[in-house]
Amino acid sequence: ADLGAALARRFIDELLETLCTKVGSEYRYEDSKVEVIFAGLFDCTRRSSLDMGDTVATVSDGAGLVARHPVVGMITTAFGAKVIAFDKPLHPAVKSALHLIAAHERREYRPLLPLGPLRSGWREVLCPGISEDVTGGLLPNEQRPSAELCRVPLRQMYETARRAQVPFPNFKTLNEKDP
Repeated sequence: ADLGAALARRFIDELLETLCTKVGSEYRYEDSKVEVIFAGLFDCTRRSSLDMGDTVATVSDGAGLVARHPVVGMITTAFGAKVIAFDKPLHPAVKSALHLIAAHERREYRPLLPLGPLRSGWREVLCPGISEDVTGGLLPNEQRPSAELCRVPLRQMYETARRAQVPFPNFKTLNEKDP
């Protein structure tokens, strides 16, 4: 989810800045008004030089310069940095945002990417645990008993999104098929 949050932020930025046209204070795509009414982000992180993917990519690139082995290029591609190169603030056109942050994450490996200068309707909230506790990356009984801890931020995000008027389908109709 940490990469997912960075990817979501980059998507919003590219959607509004690349695909849409700004007309006054509105963003438009063809004849339609585009509004981002809510951005819900779980522990958004940015690139770190201590990421394992970066370390393997750097070592394999260096080995390629010395050994010139044809396999090194494949190692770099397979094990290279798995990050989203994006560290800009959240786009100012986003009306409402909630960023749930893992309070106990070791940030030398996963540096936090905050929203930027907070605006009206934007909040950043510390949640207990590491990134997986906030994002839901642990299976039940995996690593430690905190696998259930992620339900608290999930519920908080759901309630905030509903208050921001994000449309959710009725749970009873989710299993129905289109006629």
